[in-house]
Amino acid sequence: MEWFSAFAFGAGMVGLINPCGFALLPAYLGYFLGLNADESADTPVITSLNRAQVVGLSLSLGFLAVFGGLGLALAGSINSLNSSGLLPRFTIAVGVGLLILAVAMFRGYQPVLKLPKLNKGGDDRSIFSMFVFGVSYALASLTCTIGPFTAAVGISVVGENTTPFSERLGSFISYGLGMGLLATVLTLAVGFG
Repeated sequence: MEWFSAFAFGAGMVGLINPCGFALLPAYLGYFLGLNADESADTPVITSLNRAQVVGLSLSLGFLAVFGGLGLALAGSINSLNSSGLLPRFTIAVGVGLLILAVAMFRGYQPVLKLPKLNKGGDDRSIFSMFVFGVSYALASLTCTIGPFTAAVGISVVGENTTPFSERLGSFISYGLGMGLLATVLTLAVGFG
């Protein structure tokens, strides 16, 4: 599999348990336990495991939507930045910008970002709700793991000027698959328990 990146896959697995997104993991598993509490005591384990698979896969699809979308948006530009020699300068500029923002925030600046609110929650226990939770989890995780994430997807173009688009996109997808696999395994463990 030329498109699959084992490094990005492993980084995605580690990305699931990062400090920014980690608070969402017990919330998700607790919510899933609430789904299981609705079952009677004589419900077969296979029914619980099937539900765990569906919930884990819908969460994983949320991860893949975020990282696949990022891959589609950025995979084309990464190679052009690398071939023109601008990728190192771009990464330094992003780092300097983040440093300036950090100093400004330390001095009291509070950035305001107006985003639309997804008012999906409460008692809605649909597959779409789990998908939206996966999207939220992936975005929250990126705030802490942007360094390892960019290293994982950037390693696919280092030293090469003609990396195929499928390989660059595959790094993004591999990262999402790593997060999704670990989340699904944890969901299955809770479902089995």
